[in-house]
Parts: sequence; structure tokens; C-alpha cells
Amino acid sequence: MRTSKRIVVVGGLGFFGSAAVAALRGAGESPLVASRRTGTELLLDVEDRDSIRSVLKAGDVVLDAAGPFHERSITLAEAAIEMGFDLIDLSESLDYACSILPLAPAAGRAGIRLLTSCSSVSAITAATIRASGIDRPVRVRTFLAPATRDTASHATAGAVLKSLGRPIRTFKNHRLQSAMGWRQSRLFELPPPFGSPRGFLVESADACLIPQVWSSIESVELFVDGNTPGVNALLTLAAYLPGIRSLMNRLEPAAIALAHRFGSRVGCYAVEVESESGGAQGAFFSPERSWFIAVAPAVLAAIAIARERFEPRGLVLPDRHAEPQELFGYLKRNGIEVSLSRR
Repeated sequence: MRTSKRIVVVGGLGFFGSAAVAALRGAGESPLVASRRTGTELLLDVEDRDSIRSVLKAGDVVLDAAGPFHERSITLAEAAIEMGFDLIDLSESLDYACSILPLAPAAGRAGIRLLTSCSSVSAITAATIRASGIDRPVRVRTFLAPATRDTASHATAGAVLKSLGRPIRTFKNHRLQSAMGWRQSRLFELPPPFGSPRGFLVESADACLIPQVWSSIESVELFVDGNTPGVNALLTLAAYLPGIRSLMNRLEPAAIALAHRFGSRVGCYAVEVESESGGAQGAFFSPERSWFIAVAPAVLAAIAIARERFEPRGLVLPDRHAEPQELFGYLKRNGIEVSLSRR
């Protein structure tokens, strides 16, 4: 079923943007690609209001993959409200999510749909909590081992480097609290082939968005494994030694090149949910296409909105980005292993 509504993928020439474009085309849609790069279908600068007004239209469905979101303003989201187009983003940034939340009343009045962090963080997290059957979750811990050989970039590296040895915010004791990035770690028990990887604490949009849905939640944390030989040890040194941290910032392009050469193609995203009486885990992984986990919720949401099958309007919190069974089935059909268990 092809629709008359335009679907525009912003940042559609980047890794995740191009993956979203391919998935939309595979579903029978004809997305337009927007980018700051010349030679693209739509030349668009998401930080320039005149550029946005000249390219986008009321009624468009815009999928925003133009990271890094920790360096972005909310100009595009404000334009969506002013102009009347729906906006879905792939952000994982806590600062970006916290900036989007105050737009809720205006988005509701405008009647548009605004879906932020419609990715692993926070749509997959929320879908796993819903699928767990736990009505009053207390603790949520997520784990990410990115397929660095495929996904290493300035956006992904920058998000990690931003957390190293610096004060970050996590949700603990029912509020955002400061912690030191990458200085706390824990082991996760995951299905094969992952076993018991160690993740290190970083900042996440989940800390802002997930407690908006479940008021019972006391803590939300994201732990990351560098998933490249030697990287966890090097990042741990950088978390404690400012000189190493400064050097890594300067050598970021070289580090990205090494990740593309020596990093893993096997990636995983896992969610642990705990209540006072029990817990559950959802693990999502693939030996080749784990990066698809990050784009699947936004692709499904864009299709549903374009085909007028998506009812919520205003600022749509992550528990309503996608129905868990539909999302998990879509992941499986695209080569992602989905493991759900109660504990």
C-alpha cells in the first residue's frame, strides 16, 4: 500500500539514514532523501529555518537521522510544530530528549506527531518493558554492544567520548543525578554468542523519557561495550586520565578507521527490567545486521503515519512508538534474533 504522503528521510545519505531509506523502499514506499550534501534529492540544512521552510511541507512525514544529536538544536522540531509536519527522530541523546519534552503542549495544539528517540533508545526499551508484563517496573538497565565495524562514525564515537570521565546524568532514586561516565561497569548475562559481556555507564535519552511513561521507575541506566579489541581498556584509561582523553578526541578519525577494520560485526541491544517481585530481559542481536535494530521502530512509525494507521498525536512517548509484537516480528523478518525471558 503506497501512500500519497511524502516521507522525507533527513540525513538519508548517512549510515542509519540510508538503512532507513532502504527499509522504507522495501516496504513499498518512495522516501525522499534530504541532506546537506550536494547531489541529493532535497538539499536541506536542519539548523536553518529558511532551508527547512523551502524544502519541507505541511503533512510530510519526516524521519530525522541527521546525527550527531548531541550537537543538534531542536530547530527542526520547532519547525514541525510551526509548519504542520510529523517528525520522527533516531536520537539517543539525553540533552536532546530533555529539550524536546517541553514542546509537548505546542505539539498537541498543532496536532502533529513528534516521536523522539524512536530507535533502540528509547522505543526498543519501552517495547521490551511492555512485553515483559511488568506493570510497575522499578529498575531498567540497558546494554549496547554496537556492530562497530559497520556503525563507527563521528556521531557514535562522539556520544561515547562525551561521557568519558565527565559528569553525566542518569536516572536514580526517581530523579536525574550526576555520575561519572565510563567509571562504573557491570556484567550482563546474555544469550549466545555474547555470554557475559561487561558494559560501562554512559548517558542515555532513556533516563529522560522512560520515567515519563512509568512513574514507578527508580533508576534507568545504559551500559556500553566498545565491541572492538582493546577499546574498553583504552576508554577506561581515558575516563580516569585527562591526557589520554584529550588524545583520543584528537585521534577520533583514526579510532573510527580502526573500528571499521577490527571491530565486530556482531551487535546486541539488551534491556533488563526489574520489579519488586521479579524481572525480565529482552535481547536483540544479529551476526550481520544488528544496526537494523536502531532504525526499525522509526521505519514502522513512518509507514504507519504515512498510511494513516497511527492514532496518537502531540509528543508521543516511546511506549506508543510501536506495538511490541509488531516491532519484534518486523525485527525477526529482517534477520534480528529476539530473545525474551522472565527471571
